[in-house]
Amino acid sequence: MKRFAFVSVILAAVAGCASMETVSEAPLASGETKSFAASFDAVSGATVKALTTLNVDVTKSEQKPEGLVILVNKQISAFSWGEVGRIYVQKSAAAPTSVYVLWEKRNQLQISGTGQSEFSESLFKAISNALPKA
Repeated sequence: MKRFAFVSVILAAVAGCASMETVSEAPLASGETKSFAASFDAVSGATVKALTTLNVDVTKSEQKPEGLVILVNKQISAFSWGEVGRIYVQKSAAAPTSVYVLWEKRNQLQISGTGQSEFSESLFKAISNALPKA
């Protein structure tokens, strides 16, 4: 009986795990979004610059017809199993330009670590600060 309970706990923990594949395969318009009153080029550049100020590793960056897609992760620490995310800067002919952020904890059962709203808010603020002032 104890073995069954242990296996059940392990399976539940594994089933609640997010990976880079989880965020990369989600619809591009998923997650939190914010529009910026700037061109696609300005917002893309500001997003790349903003990511250097946050504690994340860029694992992949790809220019697609739909826009810029950046995959990031946050390493395991003493307080977290790590997180994974995707930033999508939607291509537009003119301002505004929308940025979509999908961010997930690697283990959905973890209490600590950076959550979706916290990471999105930090990134959006960093993008605003990195945009050229008019």
